[in-house]
Amino acid sequence: MARFIDLHPGSSRVTSVQRRDAHDRFTTPVRLARWVRGGVIAGVLALLWAAPAVAAQPTRLVFYPPSHADPAGTACAFDVNFEPRRGWDVQTDFSNGSEVVNAHVSVLVTNAETGASFVHNATFHGIDQFDAATGIDHGTTDGQVLMQFYPGDMGPFGVVESPGALLRFVGTSWYTWDANANAFTQFSYRGTVTDVCALIS
Repeated sequence: MARFIDLHPGSSRVTSVQRRDAHDRFTTPVRLARWVRGGVIAGVLALLWAAPAVAAQPTRLVFYPPSHADPAGTACAFDVNFEPRRGWDVQTDFSNGSEVVNAHVSVLVTNAETGASFVHNATFHGIDQFDAATGIDHGTTDGQVLMQFYPGDMGPFGVVESPGALLRFVGTSWYTWDANANAFTQFSYRGTVTDVCALIS
């Protein structure tokens, strides 16, 4: 449910290219948010529902995250484009509500106004445990991950102010995301952090 780049449509809370929707936030992710995979997801769910009732087995999906743009004010003060160049994400869902994402994607992150860019090599292992009854998601990521923070989120340095933040973490991150508020309520990390908005401004 988190916003990993990115953060959410679809099924993964942490993905290599994050985006977040108000109803279901990582990409992006981002991130962790769930990626919308449209007909692909619908087809997979239809097959699962039609299958005979057996002991629940983990479901695994390998996918290439789509390009997208984050408008000014949802992370940086300017529009940001995300263009995956190569690689893939692997998402595994378990019957207990946990979700694991392994990312191996090179993403070109570009300031839409100036053309300044940065290549983010998303290489991480993310685990989320979402409680549908409470709307609370507890997650951990290890590796190189890009995360989007909205104003009002609890970020690594306290409450995030406008216009938000787009941060690259190398190391381990722990977070709690509240689907009811569409916000990070707890966040901590061990490692290094880079302000990507400043990097491409």
